[in-house]
Amino acid sequence: MSSVASEIQRRGYRVVQRPISAATAWETSNFQTRDRHVVSFKADKPLPNSRDYYVRFLLIEETFAAEADAERRLSDLHRKVPDRFDNEYELAMREGFRVGMKTYILQTDAAIFCEEIKKLGKELLDSPGGARPE
Repeated sequence: MSSVASEIQRRGYRVVQRPISAATAWETSNFQTRDRHVVSFKADKPLPNSRDYYVRFLLIEETFAAEADAERRLSDLHRKVPDRFDNEYELAMREGFRVGMKTYILQTDAAIFCEEIKKLGKELLDSPGGARPE
């Protein structure tokens, strides 16, 4: 597990599953994607002032051939990828950052969790033990 995924766990989220999600041929040819991993997380505790809303999201970790490729991918964060079933509603609820040749994308399927994943993304990038090149 990556240092970013470990940091997310440390912050009170548990791994729900690790769906297989390899880079498509289109991603490889357009962004020089070398590797792609997806981890699904769910909060251990409900949202403040809520009894049964638990933040849930995907962490999508992508590795590229060069930093410029990773930056290009990040600038296309909300773009639908051909050959991948991307829900356009969910594409709008993404937050991402780049560390070296890797991008980290947090994506939720519920608008109520958007602010939480934006906050988490910023915290991960700014944390001393969080987002670091591996």
